[in-house]
Amino acid sequence: MFKKAKGLLKNSKGFTLVELLAVIVILGIIAGIAVPSIGNIIENTRKDATIASAQQVIEAARLMVATEGVAVSDTKTPIWVFNDAVDHEPPTTYNLLDGGFLESIPVDGAGIEYESGQVQVYTDGGQVKYSIYLTRDPAGDYDIGTSASPIEEADLASYFDDKDADED
Repeated sequence: MFKKAKGLLKNSKGFTLVELLAVIVILGIIAGIAVPSIGNIIENTRKDATIASAQQVIEAARLMVATEGVAVSDTKTPIWVFNDAVDHEPPTTYNLLDGGFLESIPVDGAGIEYESGQVQVYTDGGQVKYSIYLTRDPAGDYDIGTSASPIEEADLASYFDDKDADED
């Protein structure tokens, strides 16, 4: 019986140590290429989600302008995103969250709620335009503009491309 088992072991075929090491090296190379690519995909998805959130807030402001009779002129009219309007003088009656135009405080691409935000509506050359800022304190990676420098609606799609180019 032992002779039979010994004979089977001699005839069994398997992978050599060199073959196994070659496979491990190849898998390591593939992982080294794939992991950074996946990281970039996740980062781009977060940026896209942030832009989509800002566009949703602008659409809520557009709905408020249409239904509430918000006066639009060449002077920028502030529409607060949520309750931070009480901290500013004069307080505004336009508030997207309190007015029911947004269901919740907007979140950035990482799922963190913004702490301050405003949409500004105005006319330029007879066209109604919107600009926005959504920020946190301290500033986050996915903030959109600032209170001093809101981002125009038309510039939202390329906002992070421009921001990344400025950082390089």
